[in-house]
Amino acid sequence: MAKKKSKKDKNDAKKDKKREVTKAAKKKSAARAEKKAALKKVAKKAVAKKKSAVKKAAKKGSAKKKSSGRKRLPRREPSDDEISDKAYELFRLREAAGEHGDPLDDWEKARQILRGDWTR
Repeated sequence: MAKKKSKKDKNDAKKDKKREVTKAAKKKSAARAEKKAALKKVAKKAVAKKKSAVKKAAKKGSAKKKSSGRKRLPRREPSDDEISDKAYELFRLREAAGEHGDPLDDWEKARQILRGDWTR
C-alpha cells in the first residue's frame, strides 16, 4: 500500500522544484553574461587592430582629402558599451536567422548604425 504524501512533503517538493528552476535560470543568465563579455573582448581587440592598421597606413603618406568648404557637425562617437550592446543585438538576430557571421563585422555594423553611417 502506498502512503499518501503529507502537506509538508508536498510543500517541500514544491520548494525543491522552485529552487531547481531558480538555479537553472541563474546558470542560464551567467552563461549569457559570459558570452556577452567574450564577444565584447573579441570585438575590442579587433577594433584595436584595425585602428593600429589605419594609423600605419596614415603614416605611410596617404593622400589628403580636399575639403569641400562646408563645415560638418562633429558626429558623436558611440561608447564601447553602446556598440557592444548593439553588436550583441545584431548577433542574436543573425543567430536567430541561422546565418553565419563574424563578431568583428557585428561590431563595425553596430558602430556604423549608431553613428548614422549605415546604409544597406
